[in-house]
Amino acid sequence: MQRVPPDRTQRLFVSLPLQPEVKEALLNVQGYLPPSFFKPLGKENFHLTLAFLGDTPVEVLPALKGILDDLAGRIPPFFAELSGLGAFPNPWEPRVVWVGLDLGSAEAARVSDALRAGLKKEKVPFDTKPFRPHITLAYSRKNLSRQELREAGKVFSNLLREVQGIRKAMRMEEIALVKSELKPEGAIHTPIHIARFKGV
Repeated sequence: MQRVPPDRTQRLFVSLPLQPEVKEALLNVQGYLPPSFFKPLGKENFHLTLAFLGDTPVEVLPALKGILDDLAGRIPPFFAELSGLGAFPNPWEPRVVWVGLDLGSAEAARVSDALRAGLKKEKVPFDTKPFRPHITLAYSRKNLSRQELREAGKVFSNLLREVQGIRKAMRMEEIALVKSELKPEGAIHTPIHIARFKGV
């Protein structure tokens, strides 16, 4: 298979965008994480990923936009609610800190399934890891030793007891194709196509 030149690809993902007031609520939760252990995401990068496509040939963009438009035209808006902190791979070694969904998680999963079916039909490659609805807040700092990561885990475990009842309702009403550019200071995410859900 012939490789596509880097200047003819874009690093892409598809997400459910978040409203400004939801991002502010997430920013407040993020403030509990000590910066000595965790590197926070900028609030402009808060989103809920439905599918990660990675480096994608630009020639595929029209097909991708068509997939999103078709999908959005069949899905009514739905309500979701933030619910609880978590960490990958586990709370004791928290390399990725996130907030999950309670209400709306089943609907988000159905949107992800329908999206992935459309991508498969158009033969657009994507990361096939199972969908787990979450919004990333921060990453552990890369220079942490194993001992420091475990200390971060103790801090995070205490935080789970302190930050109870994260609740913020939000209305999901659009789906976005997003370009992600990796920079030394962090990723820059730019929506390049947004499709509104049915009736919005």
